[in-house]
Amino acid sequence: MRGKQEEGDTLLPMEFQLFDARGNVCFEGRCGDIDEDWWHGFEPLIFGWNTHARCRRLTYCRAGSAKPWRPLRP
Repeated sequence: MRGKQEEGDTLLPMEFQLFDARGNVCFEGRCGDIDEDWWHGFEPLIFGWNTHARCRRLTYCRAGSAKPWRPLRP
């Protein structure tokens, strides 16, 4: 997805972390609104499984939020 820098929070409102089987963070990034559609969280998980140490778990939160990270549960 492409956009202007000022559109970042609108286009990619969620922060996520991908973890390997040992619980180590393999990758962090931003993605679409997982609360709106869980598939936005599943896409990074597929990417992490194939390219980053077989990541098995994803946690997420809204960017800039003080709320705790939540696990992806489709």
